Amino acid sequence: RASGGVATSSSSSSSSPGVVPFPIPPPRSGRHHPVPERLETVLKLKALALPLVQAVIAGGSGKEQRGGDTPGAEDVNETLHDQALCSALIHDLHGNTLPIAMPCMRPLADIYGDCRRTARHVAQNHPALVPLALRIQHFDTMAYGARLAMLRHVQCPLGGTASALRSMIGLAWLRSSGGMWVRHVQKKQKCAVSRENVLHCAEVLLHKHASNPLPLDVYFHGEPGTGLGPTTEFFALVSRECQRRALGLWRGCGDSEGEYVHNPNGLFPEVIACYPPAARARVLQRYTFFGRFLGRALREWKVLDLPLHPLFFHLLLGRPITGTPSASLAQIEPAYERGLAHIEALLALPDQGDAAAQIEALEMDFTLPGAPGVELIPNGADTPLTYDNAAAYVQFVRAMILNHGIQQQMKALLDGVHDVFPVSCLQIFSPDELHMLLCGKNAHQRVWETAQQLNGDIICNHGYSRTSAPVLQLIDVVVEMTAEEQRHFLSFISGSPRMPLGGLVPKITVVRRGAEFDGLAGNGDVPLPSVNTCFHYLKLPPYPSKAVLREKLLTAINDGRGSFDLS
Repeated sequence: RASGGVATSSSSSSSSPGVVPFPIPPPRSGRHHPVPERLETVLKLKALALPLVQAVIAGGSGKEQRGGDTPGAEDVNETLHDQALCSALIHDLHGNTLPIAMPCMRPLADIYGDCRRTARHVAQNHPALVPLALRIQHFDTMAYGARLAMLRHVQCPLGGTASALRSMIGLAWLRSSGGMWVRHVQKKQKCAVSRENVLHCAEVLLHKHASNPLPLDVYFHGEPGTGLGPTTEFFALVSRECQRRALGLWRGCGDSEGEYVHNPNGLFPEVIACYPPAARARVLQRYTFFGRFLGRALREWKVLDLPLHPLFFHLLLGRPITGTPSASLAQIEPAYERGLAHIEALLALPDQGDAAAQIEALEMDFTLPGAPGVELIPNGADTPLTYDNAAAYVQFVRAMILNHGIQQQMKALLDGVHDVFPVSCLQIFSPDELHMLLCGKNAHQRVWETAQQLNGDIICNHGYSRTSAPVLQLIDVVVEMTAEEQRHFLSFISGSPRMPLGGLVPKITVVRRGAEFDGLAGNGDVPLPSVNTCFHYLKLPPYPSKAVLREKLLTAINDGRGSFDLS
C-alpha cells in the first residue's frame, strides 16, 4: 500500500433547513440587544458583517476588491453555504482570526453572542429539529473552533484551494486572507508510533496530545508512508488492541479462551468489583485512556473497528438506559436474564410453598452470578436466597450490571473524553447517531451487498471508464467476496475495515496501471494492484480475466497488511 499527502474532505449539506421558531433562552444580564427569534437572524448578521469587513480591508490594507463594489445582502445570501458555516464565519470575525483590525465590529459581538447562545440551545436541547449534517458541523465548531471547523468541511483537497474556500463561504472578494486560512489548516501534529507496541504508543501519544487543537498525523516507525492512510490505520489498530482479553475492560473476558474478547452481543464494561482491589486503579486508568481515544476519534471523524454494544452509547451520553432493566440485561447477558426471569416466574406461582422450596433449592446467595466475590449487599455471601428476598435479589443483580457496578469506569471514561473536548458537546447526538459516527456499519454485515452500491463508491479515471472490462471485473470480484474479505478490501483501500457514516470520502478512484503489460497472459508478468490510502486511489492493471484479477487483488490485500510503502 502507498501513502501520500494529506487530503481533507468531508460532506456538508448544500441546502439550508426550513426556518422553524424555537424556544429562546432568557437573555443575558447586561445585554441590550434583542435576542433573535429565528435562526435566519444569522443570515442578516452575515450580510451586515461582510460589508463592514470589506470596508476595513479596503481602508486599512489597500487590497483591491473584486469589481470595486461591496457585496449586497442578496449576493451574500446566494453564496451562503448553510447556517452553520455562516455562524462559524461570524465567530471567526469576532475572534480576530483574520489579519485585519476590526474595531467597528465590536457592537456585532453582543448581538452574535445571543445568536450563538440560541443556536447552541436549539442544537443541544432540540436536536431532532436540526439536520445531522448541521449538528456535525456544530460539533466541529465546539471541538475544533470555528476556523478549523469551516475548513474541515471544504469539499475539495486543500492544495491550491484558497479561491474555492473563499467562494464557498461568501468571501470570493477577499483574496489574500483566504490563503492564510488554508495554510493554517494544513498544520498537523506528526506522531511516530511502533506497530509492535501500538497500544502503549497510543497511551503515551494521547496523554500528551489529547487536547492538541491540531489533527494527528500518525506514521509508523520504519515505514515511509505518512498522511491520512497511516493515521486511519492507527485508529483501527488501537481499536483492535482495546479488545485484548488481558486488559479486562469488557464483560466476557474470562468466559472463553483467545487473545481477544469476542462477545456476540457487543462490548460492555465489566463490573468494577470483579477485579482484584489492587488492579482496579489500573483498570480505571485504561478507561481514561479509552475515553481519550474515543474523543480523538470523534474529533477527527475516524471510524473505529470496535463492536461496542448499542447501550454503551447511552452511558457515554450520561443518559439512563432506555427500556426496562429486564429487556436491557437480555441484550447484554441473555443467560443471566434467563436465570433472573426463572426466579421471577417462580415468584408468580400460585403455590407459595412450592415456589419457596424451588427457590431455596437453587442454593444461591446475594453475590453476583459467576462472581462469588462480588457481594450485592453487605455480607451478601452469608445471605441465602429465599422466597422473601428473591425479588430484591433480581433487582440488585440488574442494577449491579447496568448501573452501580460500572459507574467508576464510565466516570473515568468521560474524564478521558473531557480531556479532548467538553463532554456536553456530545449531547447534540442521539445514542444511535453516536454509534454510527464512531463505529460505522456493523462489522458482521457486508460492506457492499450489490454491484450498484459498489459502483456508487467508484470513480474511473486515467485510462478506465465505468464500461471498461477491468472495472466491471473488479466490481464483480468485490461483490462476490465474503463479508470478512470485503472488510479486508476496505481496509486495503482506506486503512479502516469499517464504512463511515455517509460513505467513503473521497470515493475510490480506479485508474489504469501498467499499460506496458497489455497483452501479457502470464500471471507472473502482470504487477499487483496498488493503492494510495490517503486518496483511496486504486491503480489496477488490465488483467486478462476475472480469475486473475481476484487472485492478484487478494494477494495484494494480504501482502499489503502491516506496512505503508511508497509506489
